Amino acid sequence: MVVKLLKLLCYNVKVMDNYQLKKWYQTPWGILFAILVALVVILLILTLVWFGNLVNQVKNNRLGIIPDNLTPNAVNTIAVNNNNNNQNNPNRKIAEKNNRPFFGNKNAKLVVVEFGDFQCPYCAQEFTVIREIMNKYKKDILFIYRDYPIINENSIPLTKYSLCANEQGKYWQFFDKLYTNQNNIASTSTIYKMAKESGLDINKLEICFNSDKYEQQIAENMSDALTLGIDGTPTFFINGNKMAGPVPLKDWEQVITKSLELLNNPIK
Repeated sequence: MVVKLLKLLCYNVKVMDNYQLKKWYQTPWGILFAILVALVVILLILTLVWFGNLVNQVKNNRLGIIPDNLTPNAVNTIAVNNNNNNQNNPNRKIAEKNNRPFFGNKNAKLVVVEFGDFQCPYCAQEFTVIREIMNKYKKDILFIYRDYPIINENSIPLTKYSLCANEQGKYWQFFDKLYTNQNNIASTSTIYKMAKESGLDINKLEICFNSDKYEQQIAENMSDALTLGIDGTPTFFINGNKMAGPVPLKDWEQVITKSLELLNNPIK
């Protein structure tokens, strides 16, 4: 009996000596875990790449927009779409609100609407271009400015100040000040200084600002912007046709010239 037990014990020891435990990554669960980790790492890398591209798009203000340099075909397409047959474009009914600050010919066949933000650096970049276009074609186009105050906490207050300036008939003077001094607006006193330079009555401006009279108009602007699928500022609508982001002067010239040509000589 004792001999049999000794033999059995020796056999079991021998078996244990010959048995080697598999490493964790050699087991089925270990292999599955390794695959899951690899998938997570790949997903993380793809997410980082996507996010990096998105950041670059936002920085360049390129979310779903026409490129800075419009091709001749793009210019022709926009211009053709701007003819009188486009009066029923639903975008026009939403974008072209008559009770907003405007400049130019109220009876013009070509209507340009900008959705902008006084705190938007790209709007400031485009400001000089738009000002030149407005002045050059003031007899041929109607330019409407609509606030889309989304950049930061100062966007809505500046919008309210500008609309209050409009009450005093000094909108465009104050408009110019806000954009040309965008990086220097540090306090209310700075705004009041620019308001005085624009010929505004500060007491009237302050009373207007402290009221809620423009809350609904600002909310409507933001609602219309979302309905129109606006991703950022500045975004323009030319007779209802969307052009987003800073557009070079030469491209504006081409679009407006071609559009006016077609509007005055409609395609039969």
